[in-house]
Amino acid sequence: LSADVVNMRTGPGEQHPVLWVYRRNGLPVKVVGEFYQWRKVLDHEGDVGWIKSNLLSNRRKLLVVGQSLVDIKRNAAIEARVVAQAEPGVIGDLETCDTAWCLIDLGTAEGWIPRDHVWGLLEGEKLD
Repeated sequence: LSADVVNMRTGPGEQHPVLWVYRRNGLPVKVVGEFYQWRKVLDHEGDVGWIKSNLLSNRRKLLVVGQSLVDIKRNAAIEARVVAQAEPGVIGDLETCDTAWCLIDLGTAEGWIPRDHVWGLLEGEKLD
């Protein structure tokens, strides 16, 4: 999302009722459909609705997911040194991902986290 307040609607148009009001600039959503200037999106909780395209950013973001703190590593390896920890719900920049690890930038920390603790990627997607 590219704004501090974004309405998700039941359909592609301002005449459709608002499902959700998001108040988190940078929150990642997945685009699953298009209709003129509207995008059908999926959020991290599985909710689907429509958002006007000018309220979406092309910058790749991520949401840290899990049940507890997630270690951020210096390198993409289990045995790598921990440089920071992130709480579930933290939003950051997604720099690159392979099949197992993602390089993330949280502003206050940068490093590698296991891919299964990242929401914001398509199935099997790799980023260079």
